[in-house]
Amino acid sequence: MKKIFCLAVVLVVFTNVNTFSATRKSSSSKKSSSSQSQSEPVRIVLKFLREYVKGGDNYIESSNLVTDRFRAKYYKEVAEYIEKYGILEYVPIVGGQDPAENYALISYNPSTGMVIVRPVYSGDYVSDSKIKLKVKNINGKWIIDDYIQTYDYM
Repeated sequence: MKKIFCLAVVLVVFTNVNTFSATRKSSSSKKSSSSQSQSEPVRIVLKFLREYVKGGDNYIESSNLVTDRFRAKYYKEVAEYIEKYGILEYVPIVGGQDPAENYALISYNPSTGMVIVRPVYSGDYVSDSKIKLKVKNINGKWIIDDYIQTYDYM
């Protein structure tokens, strides 16, 4: 009787360990698949924002993730701001003087190409501000064509 009881306990333990292991694997695969399921336009926007914040003054000029229309609008707004205030005191597109290095998706509308994200700062603080970037597909490649300032520094 004692041997049967011990055998039953061992079987229950092995069953629970295997179930726990399988659950753990499936939940970790769900995480990776959900991050992989982000659409290409969203990945392009998030990549652009990370590189833009780290890239310095010449990033817009050298980036292959934005259109000439985007560049023209960007340089026009920067020039207008400098003309009005004498110095550029914020980071265009993302706003503020100390922009976030990470961004979280709020929404993506495939019919309009509008991707809306919000800044995520260190310590997982998520800002209420929004950044709106419009993407379009040119010859099979997603590229950022426009942005909408959601704040007004001018």
